[in-house]
Amino acid sequence: MTLFKRFPTFLIIMLGFALGGAEGYFRQKSGTPARKQAVNPADFEKLKAQAEAARDTDQIPEAIALYRKLVALRPDWAEGWWHIGALHYDRDQ
Repeated sequence: MTLFKRFPTFLIIMLGFALGGAEGYFRQKSGTPARKQAVNPADFEKLKAQAEAARDTDQIPEAIALYRKLVALRPDWAEGWWHIGALHYDRDQ
């Protein structure tokens, strides 16, 4: 599929996340919304470096899993949501 045909779908998904739909993406089984967890900034940066390394070495499933952990820790971290969307887009998902 060409980039032109896939771009509107990707844009709509990313816009939905940006407008607040992302928080509902990670809900606990009880149906309560995910909450921002207290996290040590050094630990967050270490996990972020692991996600970037996985992305840079084309370990896409691992990178997605790591970015999901990161946005679970900081649901308002837009860059993490962007990476998740971009990685899925690159995989044609």
